Amino acid sequence: LLMKTLILRNRFEVEKALTLSKPRKINFIPTMGNLHDGHFELIKRAKKNRNINFVSIYVNPLQFNDKKDLDNYPRSLCRDLKYLEELGVGMVYLPEKGFNLNNTSTIQLGEIVNKLCGKNRKGHFEGVATIILKFLLIIKPEQIFLGEKDFQQILVIRKVIKDFNFDVKVKTVPTI
Repeated sequence: LLMKTLILRNRFEVEKALTLSKPRKINFIPTMGNLHDGHFELIKRAKKNRNINFVSIYVNPLQFNDKKDLDNYPRSLCRDLKYLEELGVGMVYLPEKGFNLNNTSTIQLGEIVNKLCGKNRKGHFEGVATIILKFLLIIKPEQIFLGEKDFQQILVIRKVIKDFNFDVKVKTVPTI
């Protein structure tokens, strides 16, 4: 028996859905879509504690240095939604284009972005951090699930959580 996945398109729909959800404990799995086995493992791990599993699919323009890379990023929304339904994900946030349209504020992360792959990806992790901050403010999850494949990203997200005093546990899952 598959549960119906709730598709949310803006902050107001998210807030309303979360207000109606009791108990309101959220596992958050942020993605850019084009889901694969690594994402599925994050969701399976998140399901183990009976909280609501909340997945975002958002191709974040702030983390791309080259517009061609953004334009060419693979998108498979229909397939992704089918998988999420099959996995029993409760809520999926697909932010509308206006979600980040006029965003002029970004997070400054300091030296953490000048190490590892951040040395060659100027602005990438600031873009990641900015969008994750927006998601955390809207969704207010209890836990966020991240793959160890993106090790530097985990460090950046932990820094955002600590610096902005979020009460969110970071759960990491080995690379699949």
